[in-house]
Amino acid sequence: MALASPASHVEAIIALAEEIAQVAPECADKALRIIESARELGDRPDRGMIEEAIESRLIDSELSEPQLQTVTSAVVGSIRTAK
Repeated sequence: MALASPASHVEAIIALAEEIAQVAPECADKALRIIESARELGDRPDRGMIEEAIESRLIDSELSEPQLQTVTSAVVGSIRTAK
């Protein structure tokens, strides 16, 4: 069985928060804060996916684990800065 992606978890959280806001209007403010927080989570780069992409492109080169972590961190940092 395949695991659900982080994006699908974020979408589920957003859907539930929207439902809470509709069913319990007195909780709408808190539900909107949950939605905003979930969207921020959804915007984060997926470090594991970036690392796998780097490894797959560098099959012929010998990149140590610390070097891979350094490169991955640099890519994640540049993505966050660009947003």
